[in-house]
Amino acid sequence: MPRKKIDITLPDLTGKRALITGASDGMGLIMARRLAAAGAEVIVPVRNRTKGENALATIRATIPDAAVSLRDLDLSSLESVARLGETLRAEGEPIHLLVNNAGVMSRGLLFGPMGPGRVGGTPGEQPLFRPLRSMNDAARMWERSEELTQVKLPTA
Repeated sequence: MPRKKIDITLPDLTGKRALITGASDGMGLIMARRLAAAGAEVIVPVRNRTKGENALATIRATIPDAAVSLRDLDLSSLESVARLGETLRAEGEPIHLLVNNAGVMSRGLLFGPMGPGRVGGTPGEQPLFRPLRSMNDAARMWERSEELTQVKLPTA
């Protein structure tokens, strides 16, 4: 069955700051490109800088004036997540849109720096929520994620 093309009109996001995990390829890269095209400053945290630089080049190939940048992040390390959270707080600018898109698919047990366990799309992303200005921002982030993907996200 052919896939239906989904096209969502985004509002002008000039002056808004977005952070998207897992934006170095796949759906995350598509969302990063769309948000940059709508005027958002897009932060792409990556474990592999080369892959991240290639993603930024892909975005800039279609949106030359895109405000996109890389930050270092390894979601399997809570230390790395905490470091990124501190960096973002030190920058003093709020994160208006947070898309937790990163995840790991694997058969069997995964091993990260903190030992065995699930290492992607985890509570390790929670420190990334701290730069959000309020719980209302977090709720709007959840709603916008659903709108961008047209997928109803599960609630706890």
